[in-house]
Amino acid sequence: MTCCKLLVSVQNESEALEAIAGGADIIDVKDPFAGSLGRPTICKATEVSRAVGQKVPWTMAIGELANVSSQDLIGYTTILQRSLLELPLEEAHELRTVSPMAVKIGLAQMKYQNWEERLGELEALVSRFVLCVPVAYADAKEVLAPDPEDVFAQAARTGKSLVLVDTCRKDFGGLFEIIEETVIRRWCRCVQAAGMQIAIAGKLTLADIHRAAELGPDVVAVRSGVCVGGRLGRVSAHLVAAAKSLCGNE
Repeated sequence: MTCCKLLVSVQNESEALEAIAGGADIIDVKDPFAGSLGRPTICKATEVSRAVGQKVPWTMAIGELANVSSQDLIGYTTILQRSLLELPLEEAHELRTVSPMAVKIGLAQMKYQNWEERLGELEALVSRFVLCVPVAYADAKEVLAPDPEDVFAQAARTGKSLVLVDTCRKDFGGLFEIIEETVIRRWCRCVQAAGMQIAIAGKLTLADIHRAAELGPDVVAVRSGVCVGGRLGRVSAHLVAAAKSLCGNE
């Protein structure tokens, strides 16, 4: 069976603990009520970082490039770093492990803008803190985002190590209702051949996870499929454990 890592998106500390208990390999924090890549508050991001500690890596959504200025982002990142630095002295040895591994930025409404230059400016500001992961939207045409293959090419040219495929619209169908499996498999091979890793997401149900893992990504990212009550519900350790087994790394 194909084996890949499982990323679980959470919105608070209690969900992070559920995801870890279920065996998630990576924790991602976001505000699911604020869109596909809803940026969490600094308070929520910090509480998740403390819950995760040294257990697993964690990442964070920071919204859409069209709505985030470089100065806003660097200010937010600096404040987050400062909040981590304010941990009690006895926790100081954990600083490097509680900082986010990466931040994810979407490209909706950027197809006809100078998105490569703006993304480069943003990355130059945050790269000293974290890895910046561009999100290629499978529903790019509907949300006026750059074509996924253009995002992959830019990522390869600029030496990125990871890209994410996702769906922007969460009021619509999931990934497999938007794009054919053969296309996703080709994307995975293309990205990996360029020396990068690829994560795939997009309103995946529990039943979709094995199907996604079989396409050959390095990471399957999920929230809807591991929540009681759907994407806006709550993460369940039991469902995370089921998802983990479907990724082939039980």
